[in-house]
Amino acid sequence: NLDKIKIEYVNLIDNALMKFIKSKSIYNLSKKNIKFFHWLKAYHWVQEAPLTKYTEDKKYFFSMFAKNFNIYFVKVIKSNKIIGFVVLQRKNHQLKVLFVYYNNEYFQDISKIILLHCFKLKIKEMICYDDLINSRIKSSLTYLYRRLRKKESIISKDFGKIDYKKYNFNFGDGDCCFA
Repeated sequence: NLDKIKIEYVNLIDNALMKFIKSKSIYNLSKKNIKFFHWLKAYHWVQEAPLTKYTEDKKYFFSMFAKNFNIYFVKVIKSNKIIGFVVLQRKNHQLKVLFVYYNNEYFQDISKIILLHCFKLKIKEMICYDDLINSRIKSSLTYLYRRLRKKESIISKDFGKIDYKKYNFNFGDGDCCFA
């Protein structure tokens, strides 16, 4: 039950939403701006192609097609106030939580909204890097199977001098949000 919660699917980020995102990304390693979000929505690498078997996807090395694909910008509102913003990427039966910004007291509501998307879109795999949301989803009785995934990265030794424990990472940081 999402008492008094409303969601709004948006294509463009306005100044009020960007102000909210900035306030919730103080400890994010990668800071995003309005231009980034507009670019992400307009120029993703994957194209939805319901008839993929008839495409010439092998002809173009950097082209990607999926039967179902979309990037959802979901603004979460309670009592006429923004309490969260979630960027979801659906590719066939996989849902990635690319970016999530929220007031901590509403993490359960944000978690429910993500799970409702999973159910409605018949998602088989959901990927999220947010610890609070993951803990809520794990503690619910709504999932059937989970596994720990490790994504190895190559990072320059220069970055070993920085303590990253205080930073938040989103799945969409880097190039993961494009494919």
